[in-house]
Amino acid sequence: MKIQAKRPSRAQGGNATVIAVLTLFVIGSMAGLVLTVTQRHSAETSAMVDQNHAFFVAQAGANEGLARFGSGDHHSIGSADAMVEFSGGRYWVDVQDTGDDTFTLTTYARSGLQEKAIEVVVEQVQQGVFRNGVFAGNSSDDPSYVMPFSGTGGQADEVHGDIYSGGSVKVTGNASIDGTIRAFQSVSGGTSSETG
Repeated sequence: MKIQAKRPSRAQGGNATVIAVLTLFVIGSMAGLVLTVTQRHSAETSAMVDQNHAFFVAQAGANEGLARFGSGDHHSIGSADAMVEFSGGRYWVDVQDTGDDTFTLTTYARSGLQEKAIEVVVEQVQQGVFRNGVFAGNSSDDPSYVMPFSGTGGQADEVHGDIYSGGSVKVTGNASIDGTIRAFQSVSGGTSSETG
């Protein structure tokens, strides 16, 4: 018995080639789609990281502006053309005097291709040494200790806030206390006080 293999016809061979090409095309298209989605997601993640970084760089610039402002320096920091380098980003702070004892500090920051801005409004208040709460503990336990507040006219003591003394408190002249006076011993001359 003689067995003879049957050769495929030319039509059958052509069909197999078409199926193989179509299969490769589908697999290539799917790989391209996955690659595109991955690249887009990576770009979005990178942009979000840069946005957050730009915000924190702007915050650092605002803090620098406030620190300088607190020491009396009311000048801008850097400029749009000469930004200050900070932690892989850049910022500059524009300080504007609004003319009514307030200043506007606007910080512009950049990280990568992302930009952020923060605006801070600061009110400048002139304060003397006595324009705050006062505390005197009387750690020496001196029974005759008296915390005095006095003066007349523009030289009168002025306190905005509560006062505590481990001894006594004496208010005379035109001194004004805008707060509660608390003393371990006695209070004389104050309007709102507690003792004991």
